[in-house]
Amino acid sequence: MSRPSILARWRVRIYSAAPGLLQRWAVRLFKPTYPLAVAVVVCDDHGDILLLHHTYGEPKWRLPGGLVERGEEVFVAAVREVAEEASCAIAPVAIADAAATKASFDIAVAARLTAIQPFSANAETCDRKWVNPAVASELSELQQRFIAAACRLL
Repeated sequence: MSRPSILARWRVRIYSAAPGLLQRWAVRLFKPTYPLAVAVVVCDDHGDILLLHHTYGEPKWRLPGGLVERGEEVFVAAVREVAEEASCAIAPVAIADAAATKASFDIAVAARLTAIQPFSANAETCDRKWVNPAVASELSELQQRFIAAACRLL
């Protein structure tokens, strides 16, 4: 897989340096309807979940996910985002939870890992790791809630 372009890296840097209000405005500008997003709880055969080290935002380690494209189904978006960000293939199992945030309506998708490729850094993520769900305390309360709901389904 190729390295992210300089333009892609700069877009992420500019976005991450902007204040929250400006970030939300930018999302609304490029996604004029209320954006729909997925947060994917990927579970491997050992019961561990996938976390990605993001190049922007806090906390740095978060679940994979992103905005759903216009006309795209939620499970299709989940598969696409995990492939793009983590170099992994997944099988979505169910929608585990959902919540409205300041910038988007987030849908948590519970998924099982089906294949894993060598990780390739990109404009959004620079590392991945597998952790026991019980030790994911560095995540936001919402992401912890999504993990708990997904683990009940997996």
